[in-house]
Amino acid sequence: MTGPRRWRQDTFRELIRLRRRFAARRAVLGRPGGLAYRRAELDGTRVLARTVPGLRLPEHAASVTERLRKLFRDRDLLYWQLPVRPDRRPTFGVRERDRPEVLRLIVSLGPAWYAEPLRRSGDRTGAVSRPACGPLPSAVRGFALWECCVAAEDPGFGTGEDHRIEVHFWREEPDQTLVSLVDNQTVDRLRPADLGPSGSVPPALAARPAHAVGFPIDLVYTWVDGADPAWQRDRAAAADAVDPGRATERADDPARFTDHDELRHSLRSVEQYAPWINHVWIVTDGQRPHWLRPDDDWVTVVSHKELWPDPAGLPTFNSHAIETCLHRIPGLAEHYLYLNDDMIFGRPVAPELFFHPNGIGKFFASRLTVDLLPPAPGEIASTTAAKNARRLLAERFGMINSGKYFHTAVATRKSVITALEAEFPEVFAATRRARFRTTDDVAAAGSFYLGYAYAVGAAVPGTIAYEYVDPSNSVDAQRLGQLLRFRTPDSICLNDGHSPDADPARTDLVIKDFLRRYLPVPGRFEKD
Repeated sequence: MTGPRRWRQDTFRELIRLRRRFAARRAVLGRPGGLAYRRAELDGTRVLARTVPGLRLPEHAASVTERLRKLFRDRDLLYWQLPVRPDRRPTFGVRERDRPEVLRLIVSLGPAWYAEPLRRSGDRTGAVSRPACGPLPSAVRGFALWECCVAAEDPGFGTGEDHRIEVHFWREEPDQTLVSLVDNQTVDRLRPADLGPSGSVPPALAARPAHAVGFPIDLVYTWVDGADPAWQRDRAAAADAVDPGRATERADDPARFTDHDELRHSLRSVEQYAPWINHVWIVTDGQRPHWLRPDDDWVTVVSHKELWPDPAGLPTFNSHAIETCLHRIPGLAEHYLYLNDDMIFGRPVAPELFFHPNGIGKFFASRLTVDLLPPAPGEIASTTAAKNARRLLAERFGMINSGKYFHTAVATRKSVITALEAEFPEVFAATRRARFRTTDDVAAAGSFYLGYAYAVGAAVPGTIAYEYVDPSNSVDAQRLGQLLRFRTPDSICLNDGHSPDADPARTDLVIKDFLRRYLPVPGRFEKD
């Protein structure tokens, strides 16, 4: 069939499809027990979800665990908790003979609860069923369980498989020894005498697992309010003294200092996806985000003046210079992550993603390389800084590193970067003196630190699911829709590269709309 008739039929089908999709996304399906439910799409999957105003994922995870504990306690079932790998969710052991009762219990949880059978290896099978209407197989070895919830502020943000808990069944041998039917990578055989009180971790396993980080990890941001008139006057005055022959690309480009509300949403991502962060430090030029609560005890704002060894170097507009002082923050933990404000966590992450439990950090190497030409005026600042670091470290260790690093969190140890400064004091001092980025800079908290830490055995390569997006680029901007739908990266960088043909106002709207939808729930650190 061709011609207008075929065109009308295709158009009609498309309209029907769009109407159904819109209705499914917006439909509130009822309020059983006073709770609101709706159709939603999480991680690319259509689900029935409970609507929760102000949804905070760590609190929801704790409530799910407590709900399961209550079910077991009310039925007087013997169960125990297992210490598992940090990248796995809370795991409980239950006797195989109690399996029928457990399977009946989870069916009663509610319409937004989902379960998935586990294989012997502990891997999920991919065969998801809703306990309220699709019971699990009677011979299942164990299962992953989660409640799908979405934020009332935006149904694209919610809980899914990343927020699951697991139940493993254990077979009783003739000698009463309990043998796990699912590999939990901690222990596969227990005696009844090993268990302790019901619901607790077996006493023999109560110490911190060797595969879990046990030290505090802080987080450090650098931030500037580029719209501050006083700061703009200082920057204009300092720019008059810049030597063009030493400046890197866009050293004084206003786009580098534009605030798209990234810091607020990056902090939201920490609160939702990395609640294990001990303390947050925001390093600024005496500024303070207007939305930050004045009495917040989780976030501290630190002025450059508190860190700078020589006040003559201030004010500065060089991020490399600021990075040479971050380890001087009073009270900073030995282990910390350094983030730019254009980075967010994209899903729940564990501390072991960034540090080994023995304290060694991880870095995330890119496939891209740094060319072997000398630093040149007008070059990208990160490339110039990497070249300088490569030369200095090659002279010190006889080792060449030409690779770049992902623009994501830098796992840093204060003692290691302090030792780096002690070995290269003039390099740090020269970078601090440069008020704008120059061809002589090093990235003290970036490529210079990472190369040095690797050379002295304080950091090793790691892997991370990472996305770098330039929203000022129309092709990159289209990828934001996929990120909103699937939410698979551990880390996302929204680096406003300020493409020559980009409209700054439109870029600002694109970034703010994406962040608002990706992380819609205000944090406790924000003013009401």
